[in-house]
Amino acid sequence: SQLPAGGARQERIPSVAELALNEDEDEEEDAGAETYDVTFDGPTLGITLSQGEAGQLPFVKTNDNDTDRPMPGDFIKTVAGVDIMGASTGPEGYYNKVIELVKASPRPLVIGFEHRKPI
Repeated sequence: SQLPAGGARQERIPSVAELALNEDEDEEEDAGAETYDVTFDGPTLGITLSQGEAGQLPFVKTNDNDTDRPMPGDFIKTVAGVDIMGASTGPEGYYNKVIELVKASPRPLVIGFEHRKPI
């Protein structure tokens, strides 16, 4: 589903201005995972999200920007520096928390993603 913009209206989110890879050697969360940040300047992100399975973080369904990242299938870990898993009331709240933070946060907006490499 697309990110709703204030009700039933659906919204696209254009323009990715910056992308920074976070290569933290000490982070052993998932050996096959890579985390990175993307900065969005526009009022919309140009991506659609999926809620995912129960207990799973929301992930990118499509990317309509002219950039390689975020990639479809990549999970959203942080929005405006807020850890989604830490800020939500449980797995069913992850998607809602992402939407709430995206709507409420000023631009430019930094979103942290996790890309899981094939094993």
